[in-house]
Amino acid sequence: YYSSISIILVSFIIMGAVAKTGVSKISDLIPVIYPFALLFLVPILFHFIGYYSVYKANNKIKITSSLSIAYMNSTLAIIFTAEFFSLKTLLLVTLFQIPATLVLIGFGYVVRRFII
Repeated sequence: YYSSISIILVSFIIMGAVAKTGVSKISDLIPVIYPFALLFLVPILFHFIGYYSVYKANNKIKITSSLSIAYMNSTLAIIFTAEFFSLKTLLLVTLFQIPATLVLIGFGYVVRRFII
């Protein structure tokens, strides 16, 4: 799903979004820590919804559906948030990439261990 070029392009989008927020001190990030911790639940929920939304399909299609629902619109969300929402919301949507990537690692482990 991720090639080197797409990772570089998403990195530039994230850098532009974070630069727009103007976070210059660690104390500016303190109001974002609690919502950021809650963001770890969102990708887990997306994986469950994606996996069980095609309940009659085989495991390969279920895994593909789970990954598609969990990750396909994250770049679009960053761009829309940068244009239409507050800077705090933009920072949270941009930081969502961290728990989404970490949950992807856990999802890969669960798939290899229990499903395949």
